[in-house]
Amino acid sequence: MKPAETILQDTATETFAGLERVLSRHRIGLKTREIGTVVEVASGIARVVGFTDVKDQELIRFPGELYGIAAGLDTRSVGVILLGASTGLRIGEDAAR
Repeated sequence: MKPAETILQDTATETFAGLERVLSRHRIGLKTREIGTVVEVASGIARVVGFTDVKDQELIRFPGELYGIAAGLDTRSVGVILLGASTGLRIGEDAAR
């Protein structure tokens, strides 16, 4: 017969291995994103404030599956060339990078 300590260790090892198998199938990949606010929309260009580290030519997502490319970078705002019709885009809406 195995000593109680060995039985306890084996049980703990089996339990944690089982938990690890279950967790590995249910892990959720987290993605970070930064949200800005549209402050201007005109002629296929949107101006967005609130991004702290946007890069030139970075893809920006707007509501309604509208996307744009970051272009005119400024310390306070970024110009975004819209890749679709801007008719539904409104001032005050969110933009995500």
